[in-house]
Amino acid sequence: EREGRAVGEAVAAVCATIDPQLVILGGPVGGHPALLPLVQVTVNELAPVPIPVQHGLVGENPSLRGAIAVGLQRAREDLLASTT
Repeated sequence: EREGRAVGEAVAAVCATIDPQLVILGGPVGGHPALLPLVQVTVNELAPVPIPVQHGLVGENPSLRGAIAVGLQRAREDLLASTT
């Protein structure tokens, strides 16, 4: 419960600053099924407006997956630029 409250407080603070439409939790902590309801309750209590909180679907190593996606995009752009 303490971890869920702490994550929810952090999410609510971010929501007050940037006003997202959705918050995605991931990683080994954020993806834990027991955490999401606790975070959602805290966000609903503290955020200026209710913001849905969901689990991310990226899976393991999201940073690595993101780096691969960026690398592939840049490689495609470089390839297309070299053919024109």
